[in-house]
Amino acid sequence: MDGMRAGKRSKGGVSGPSELEAYVASLYSILGYTVKTNVPLGGQQIDVLVERHLEGIGVTRIIVECKYKASGSVSNQDVYDTISAFEALMKAQGISLCVMVTNTKFSQQAQNAADNNKLFKLVQLAELEDDLVNVADSLLALKKGYESEQIFHEFLPQSAHGRLPLLKERWKHRQYVGFNH
Repeated sequence: MDGMRAGKRSKGGVSGPSELEAYVASLYSILGYTVKTNVPLGGQQIDVLVERHLEGIGVTRIIVECKYKASGSVSNQDVYDTISAFEALMKAQGISLCVMVTNTKFSQQAQNAADNNKLFKLVQLAELEDDLVNVADSLLALKKGYESEQIFHEFLPQSAHGRLPLLKERWKHRQYVGFNH
């Protein structure tokens, strides 16, 4: 939630509610989710419904409520209304999570309202872009994970001078970089 307080600026440059919905849908589509917009579900109109099959878990269904604001912030009443709709749909429609996305920020009261529900997330558009599109953090986490494994510490760096022999020559003499058979 630090980004919500900091007021990060989105790279999407959306200028209205329908553009926000379309842009958010495209971000989820990039990640391989099946995306539907303006979906009637259980008597509610859902801005974006995303689904994805996760091995060992099954289908994950996420409601994404988009709140475009020309100015100001998303109120706690907006959050309470969305939580109420989400809770009604969660069991009846198999919804796993609800995400509310805004192009501006959330009021402190809105953040407080959402804090009590672990299956309901408040996200600024800029944060969603970072989470969904920016792979640098994921790659850094992967690198750190590898460096903490035993094999990383067993790796022996190799050095050589000159030019490596052609692949055909290496196979002929059964020589590989670092190994002689």
